[in-house]
Amino acid sequence: MPQLTLRWVHSHDNNVCPICRELGDSNYTWVFNNEPMPNELFHPKHGIVWNVATGSAAHEHGIKGACRCHLDIQFDLADLLEEAKKLRDSLKAGASAGGFTMGQRELGESEE
Repeated sequence: MPQLTLRWVHSHDNNVCPICRELGDSNYTWVFNNEPMPNELFHPKHGIVWNVATGSAAHEHGIKGACRCHLDIQFDLADLLEEAKKLRDSLKAGASAGGFTMGQRELGESEE
C-alpha cells in the first residue's frame, strides 16, 4: 500500500538550533505504511518536534532562533500502482471475453 516517508532537513548554517541540527544531521525519518500522517511527529529524545498547524515544534522546547528546518516528504505509490494495473487488466480481460457490456462495466455488474 502507499508509503509516506518524512525526513527532517535543516538549512546547514549557523542559525540552526541544536535540536534541528541533531535531527537533520542524523537524517531522522518517520515512515508511515498505509497510515495517515499524524498531526504531530514525535521524537524519542525530544518529544513532539513537528505540528501540522505550526510546523517545527522543536523551538517550543525553550530554544529560540531563526532556525530554518522543514520536512522532506516522499510518497511511494508503487504498490498502489501495481494494484491499479491488476484491476485494469482484469477489467480488460472481462470485456474482451464478452463478459461485460459497456453499461455493466461502468456499474461493476456482470452479465447474467
